[in-house]
Amino acid sequence: MASPRERIVVVGAGDCGTRTALGLRNRGFEGPLVLVGDEPSDPYERPALSKRVLTGETNEAKTIATADELAASAIDWQPGVAAVEVDPDNRRVALADGSAVDYDRLLLSTGSRARRPPIAGGEHAVSVRSIRDAALLRQQLEDSERMIIIGGGFIGLEVAACAREAGCEVTVVEFAHELMARVVPAPVARVMRDRHLAAGVDLRLGTGVTSWSQDAGTGMHRIRLDDGTELEAQLLVGGVGAIPNTELAASAGLLIDNGIAVNEQLRTSDPAIWAAGDCCSVPHPLYGGRRLRLEAWGNALAQSEVATENLLGGSAVYNAVPSFWSDQYELTMQVVGLHEAARRHVVRRRRDGHEVHIGLDDDGRVVSASGAAPGTTLARDILATERLIAGRASSAPADLGDPDIDLRRLV
Repeated sequence: MASPRERIVVVGAGDCGTRTALGLRNRGFEGPLVLVGDEPSDPYERPALSKRVLTGETNEAKTIATADELAASAIDWQPGVAAVEVDPDNRRVALADGSAVDYDRLLLSTGSRARRPPIAGGEHAVSVRSIRDAALLRQQLEDSERMIIIGGGFIGLEVAACAREAGCEVTVVEFAHELMARVVPAPVARVMRDRHLAAGVDLRLGTGVTSWSQDAGTGMHRIRLDDGTELEAQLLVGGVGAIPNTELAASAGLLIDNGIAVNEQLRTSDPAIWAAGDCCSVPHPLYGGRRLRLEAWGNALAQSEVATENLLGGSAVYNAVPSFWSDQYELTMQVVGLHEAARRHVVRRRRDGHEVHIGLDDDGRVVSASGAAPGTTLARDILATERLIAGRASSAPADLGDPDIDLRRLV
């Protein structure tokens, strides 16, 4: 257990950082505890930003903890101020307002930021990374008839679905020939593709953007595609992934490798500093120690639990099965495991007509599963497969594919 005389500082007030701070108190840590966040609002969950907030179903994201609740837990909450530098020799974090906070143990949970489309003018593409971004884009949707989205990943497609439901014409430009090609097998991606086509989304797959311009009078964005096609719209949205926020770690001289490099216990190259969430990459024991950086809500929660224990002096190992989901229209796409680790797939064709695609590695071990269907239709199969992945199970393909065999029996 960390000594009550030690000060723990958490930089980053997203899901991972805030839940770690709360977890430290819940686990009995009584020493000084500081939570630093660069946004002025109370800490909030982010998954709804490109879904319910953008559609106007709700005006606010779900709050993780209010300022009063943080104060009641004796957490020194410092909102609206960015950490700008870490001095590991003196164990001090400098803040943008000129102040500084000393630490004995430090957690960096600095998250990630939107990657701008790699074209001239890409900085003019809007993104959805904060409650402010979502509120602004929702307001812009009310005054816009057409939107161009560069990137056919989770965020881009979620925005496309919301925009279509708002009556906006949408074109999605994706360099790859399939949507979400790195995340799910092609048949699952095609379920989502067909749903977007049915909603009237103009999908331009297998093409890139060669130029951008903006009309000074109307503000219309104009882009030219590889095939010479020109498109124009009032709104230009970027959905080409995220960049981990590693600048603070770099200022401390920490090892960077696709994010802040941590070991299986989330400790950085400095023994007094840990990192967790979108900003870090960690060797994953279920995938041969391959270093993974995961941008997912479930990952933030899982790593916050590991960080909490280890900041208190524990030796917990991060080994949670990667999991993702995406709500688009009435469909929910669910993914567990790592699609890139699969060498072949077993298709589980359910009696209701929906499919779960289960990935196996060269040794026949279950390493991934994914599918898309309305609401929670696939939840039981996906959860059972997650347990198979966690248990390093090698089940007979015939059993995995048989809809009359309850996957929970194979765990």
